[in-house]
Amino acid sequence: MLQFGFSQFCTVIMTKLMMPSFADSMKIQVIYDVEHYPVELNKKDTVATLKAKIEKIEEIGKIPIQKQILTKKSSTGRVKRVLADQKTMDEYGIGEGDTIYMEVVTDTYFLILM
Repeated sequence: MLQFGFSQFCTVIMTKLMMPSFADSMKIQVIYDVEHYPVELNKKDTVATLKAKIEKIEEIGKIPIQKQILTKKSSTGRVKRVLADQKTMDEYGIGEGDTIYMEVVTDTYFLILM
């Protein structure tokens, strides 16, 4: 089983945006790690399944998500790769200890990682 969790919530500041038009194009990067709020996945689960399980995490559920994009850094750590919904964890070679990045588009809040 793979585990992905929300980064330490105490290090995340949630702020209400005062300019809704700016918020329409706002992307939020939420970094996942394996230590907090684990999400268990099978290697045959799809990226869409991972997104659905992430949305059920209590802290994530409080954020009005319009769209989320999952990305993974390449082995060199420089290039981010967007994960397609229909692909499986196995197809991307995602295993325990890997970090998945989630960009969230929302019109109400943005998150700042400290």
